[in-house]
Amino acid sequence: MSHPKTTNGSDIIVEGEKQDEIQRQASFGEATAQMFQTDLEKEKTIQGTAHFHRLGWKRLTVILIVQAIALGSLSLPGAFATLGMVAGVLLCIGIGLIAMYASYMVGLVKLKYPDIDHYVDAGRLLMGGFGDKLFAVVFLGLLILATGSHCLTGTIALVKITGSSICKLSFGVISAVILMILAIPPSFTEIAILGYIDFISIILAIGVVMIATGIQRSDAPGGFYSSTWSAWPQEDLSFTQALTAVSNIVFSYAFAAAQFSFMSEMHTPADFTKSIITLGLTEIVLYTITGSVIYAFVGQEVQSPALLSASPLVSKVAFGIALPVIYISGSINATVACRFIHGRLYQNTITRFINTRKGWITWLAVVAFVIFLSWVIAEAIPFFSELLGICAALFISGFSFWIPPIMWFFLLKEGNWYDKRNVKRAACNCIVFIVGFFVFIAGTYASIDQIIAKFNGGSVEWMSNDKLMQEELQRIKGAVKENFRRVKTIQNRQLARLTAEETQASRAKPSSQSPGDQVPNPTPVGSSTTNTIFKEAQYLVHYLDYIFPIQYAFYVDAPHQGGRGWLFFLLERNAPLRNAALTLSAFHQHTLSPYHTESQEDELLKYHTKALQELRHVVRHRDVGASADNIEEWLKFLAGGMFLISFEVFQGGTNHWQAHFNALVSVIQNLTSSDFDFDASDPSSSDFDFQRGMNTAQKFLLSNLVWIDILAPLATGTAPKLPYHDWLNAGKIDMSRVMGCSNCIMIAIGDMMALSSEASTLESDDLGIAIRGLEKRIMGGIDAALDGASSLTPTNRSVTHLFATAALVQLYTIASENGITSPDPHTAVSRVIEALNHLPPHISLRATPWPLCVAGSMALPPNEQYFDDLFKKLMDNAEAGFTNCGTVYSVMKNAWKQRRRDPNKLWSARQSMEDMCIYALLI
Repeated sequence: MSHPKTTNGSDIIVEGEKQDEIQRQASFGEATAQMFQTDLEKEKTIQGTAHFHRLGWKRLTVILIVQAIALGSLSLPGAFATLGMVAGVLLCIGIGLIAMYASYMVGLVKLKYPDIDHYVDAGRLLMGGFGDKLFAVVFLGLLILATGSHCLTGTIALVKITGSSICKLSFGVISAVILMILAIPPSFTEIAILGYIDFISIILAIGVVMIATGIQRSDAPGGFYSSTWSAWPQEDLSFTQALTAVSNIVFSYAFAAAQFSFMSEMHTPADFTKSIITLGLTEIVLYTITGSVIYAFVGQEVQSPALLSASPLVSKVAFGIALPVIYISGSINATVACRFIHGRLYQNTITRFINTRKGWITWLAVVAFVIFLSWVIAEAIPFFSELLGICAALFISGFSFWIPPIMWFFLLKEGNWYDKRNVKRAACNCIVFIVGFFVFIAGTYASIDQIIAKFNGGSVEWMSNDKLMQEELQRIKGAVKENFRRVKTIQNRQLARLTAEETQASRAKPSSQSPGDQVPNPTPVGSSTTNTIFKEAQYLVHYLDYIFPIQYAFYVDAPHQGGRGWLFFLLERNAPLRNAALTLSAFHQHTLSPYHTESQEDELLKYHTKALQELRHVVRHRDVGASADNIEEWLKFLAGGMFLISFEVFQGGTNHWQAHFNALVSVIQNLTSSDFDFDASDPSSSDFDFQRGMNTAQKFLLSNLVWIDILAPLATGTAPKLPYHDWLNAGKIDMSRVMGCSNCIMIAIGDMMALSSEASTLESDDLGIAIRGLEKRIMGGIDAALDGASSLTPTNRSVTHLFATAALVQLYTIASENGITSPDPHTAVSRVIEALNHLPPHISLRATPWPLCVAGSMALPPNEQYFDDLFKKLMDNAEAGFTNCGTVYSVMKNAWKQRRRDPNKLWSARQSMEDMCIYALLI
């Protein structure tokens, strides 16, 4: 090819040299290779060249759709919820047009430099050999991470669809195998056929979600008018939230990274503009409708991806319909990466055409390697999603937005700068570059902020991430509404019974008071501020008098040590704790109220929102290393986390408590033993009362945390994480004074849970010895509890006896699951029933969910009926909606049902929870 004329400036000479250089590099190797080819090799070369140049503009459009449109489109309603309807629609249209223009620039570069096969070749044109290496690493890294992301998404979809408790690793392997099979066809022309299935799949999935959410909204009270969508951004929208939402929209239009690769197979590359226009308009229409309609139906409660906003059944259906999208879109990324690797390995040989035995063997090897590497990365990196977010911000923004303008300036621009055509093009490309570079900087910042939040010294993720904060608030709002609906059913039944009794009584004894004598309700006196302060004071007293005894039914107060003064002190001095206490009090009072109104819900949510926001501030600004010197700050954080766990437990405690608990545990694990000086008060100090109160608070809160740490493994299957042996054996903490059960039985339960978590790795003899040792210790604890001379109070002895008998049931269950000879766990349930029958009447069974669930789940007829009657009586009370009794009852009934279906399986409480996909905290 001849150089362009030089009359327009030296820059055109440089462009001509670049154009000739890449062609010389590509053609020289081919010409050299052809000199030594046999007739068969020449024939294979002709066939291979023809085979890989069959792509027309229609199939290019389809394959670009496969590359561009995936489940990410269902994250757009969440972006609309953050930005508001107006900004969401404008951004979808505006960024779509910008993406089309950037992709048009990519296509023009391909037309001018036809020997560019992949984006990496454009890097070589821009930056020489260094650019080639840099772009190769980035190009491959991005494609491999994207493939891993689809593998991970496939795993999640299979788990969601099946509801199976099978190891997620198995579903990961299944997803990897499917991706590898779909990535085997080397020609994009062939893969484009699958693109039709992919496109139909995503359209159907979006349609199902739209219809389902629309029906849900129409059936809701108030119909479509009850939706909480807004034309404007969320109140108090943070910079990070806005960045994340905008980035989600921008990345939905990222399809230019593989455009060079696809266009290399076109038989008429100049037709690419038809594909770009068709794809761009399709994306704009689809994204705008998806984001706006689903957001309008669901409102601020919309989840991401939006298919999670539908009912569980519809979510499963939508995930099933979307499976082709997940795997086909993932396989195209793998194919592009494999084509680049294979082409570089076998450049200028007929092997690259994959039409010989060696070609197919090497191709299959490359495909297997890329898929395996993608799967390993996705499974092994704990912060894979955040890493993918950073790579998307760094590289997708470049490939799709800010690099195309650079290519125009250095590779496409012809003529003088001041030419009218160049001025217009320069202005357009500057706009595209600014948008892309903004996403590059802002998206990277938001992604790094999320990683910092995830590993922020044990803080709960939403406490350090604005987007997750809003999601948590929306989740809380939905949970509150669901709880109110559940409780209202019980209250309506009670109200109907009460009304019938009052009607009957009024007929028997007419009222002696005439309507004129009735005293009207007094008009509230004072300002709204005064009324609010007074109401909050009532709530605080309600918490101390009613909620605290429900939370800690077996707590033994010590007035001579200041009683609960430490609690009142913390509530008064710390806004987060005060609002958390107000939340629980409001929740409890509204639960008991015969009527529910929106104002009640709003009040409850107001307090809880304040608590979350203020606790988040505490966590963000806490200094863990200074906790020993500032015990008040340390206790404020610990107490705040416990309040949040309590709120989750009082709503059923099925899943969301774990984030708060793990945060507290990880902070404690970062502290040294000197931070836990349980007897640091000095009687001669002027601050003696304060020191003693804070030490009492520390013992109380750590007792609570140890209690959760020991009992939670029944749901999670993990071992306890805290040093409970050190604290309980040394008597630094007396569990019986806080939770009712003696230290020796709690240590035995903790050791049993630790043994259960590692039982599969132990030899049978070692496991049997350990189980028999634990059995002996538990039996000793039972004897001590039944001993009238024990130092435990009568209440503590009864509670200890109940927990010990339930621990035997759990121990025998562990033995049976692992083939160790032991008494029948089903028979051991009778011990628990005996302990229940001897409980003093003042002991509330709502405070003992762990032993009830352990024993009740293993009960066989007629003991099933005993626990069924017990829980029906417990549940026929409005206050039951303020506990996790309903969760325990559900776990037990599911165990009974599954045991009847599959009598060969034990169906313990743990197995029942796994079947229900919950992690119930039984405290």
